Amino acid sequence: DWNQQRIAAGKRAINSLWFWGGGELPRAVHTRHAQVRSREALLQALAKAAGLQADNEQQVDALVDLRQLRSLDQLGNDAIRPLLVALQRGELRRLVLDFEDGVRFEIDKRQRWRFWKKPVQLHDA
Repeated sequence: DWNQQRIAAGKRAINSLWFWGGGELPRAVHTRHAQVRSREALLQALAKAAGLQADNEQQVDALVDLRQLRSLDQLGNDAIRPLLVALQRGELRRLVLDFEDGVRFEIDKRQRWRFWKKPVQLHDA
């Protein structure tokens, strides 16, 4: 372990980092998404820098920030369910859930008519 090597060399262990805003804003911000939905001020600011509206109800692709969600119940109730309702109302054409571990779900508005298929629970996938 890196800290163990520091301690063995008589140096102090490093247990935290302090970011204090010494960076620079990029000249341009680009995204392939047409809208961003997030409560986080930084992500909203980046959306505005890219010329997008944050928390906009347009019928377009959107990037939805899910990092603040901590459980499957919270993910289902606070994020997925409202997005499925938006899909059903026609506010979204398609919903793509693309998770960090490579799991990906694509849901099209027409798929709700596939009544012969048993719904897959998110935690079973």
